[in-house]
Amino acid sequence: PITEPFFDCSATDLPEERVIRLRKGALDGEALSLAWQAAKAPLLVVGQLDSAPAEQLSAVLAELPCPVLCESLSNLRGEHLIRNFDLTLISDANRRALAPDLVLYVGGHLVSKRLKLWLRSLRPSLCWRLSPEGAVADTFQCLTDVIVADIVTFIGSLAGKASVAQEEYRTKWEAAERATLSKRIAPSLYSSVSVSMNFCSRLPH
Repeated sequence: PITEPFFDCSATDLPEERVIRLRKGALDGEALSLAWQAAKAPLLVVGQLDSAPAEQLSAVLAELPCPVLCESLSNLRGEHLIRNFDLTLISDANRRALAPDLVLYVGGHLVSKRLKLWLRSLRPSLCWRLSPEGAVADTFQCLTDVIVADIVTFIGSLAGKASVAQEEYRTKWEAAERATLSKRIAPSLYSSVSVSMNFCSRLPH
């Protein structure tokens, strides 16, 4: 039988308070730029974007000295972008080696569950959300700063400010993605894919 009380107040301590700072890009730009330059493994994550800002952002990202992980919904273009991060993060070794110390999140929805869970487990010391409206969206549950600024202008201010460690971190991501895509999966003797291929090969031309 269910008896009262229906809840338990046995917790001895309150949860640790976490502060999320609101930053103005125009006022705090210098301090944020210095924090970016001090980071050894900064990571830019781009979620869903409209096509108009995506076109402007694509040109700026080519000069950014860090790996850029972009969702398919980001509408970004460029050879420098990391698009296969979901496959890359399947490997335990990659998840350990590619851990960032600063995450900058731009855009809307993020589809990849693997990426979200990975960043939530890492809890990097700095996690920035860039939002022109100042919206607080703690996607990775470790948000430290909300930066109110134009996306293209702010990211453009970070371009070209690369350290050797940041270049090495970007190279590490690019190498991990290439290695992941180069692996060949052994074909299964019986699977939905093999059945479909066999069926299609027998169709009359």
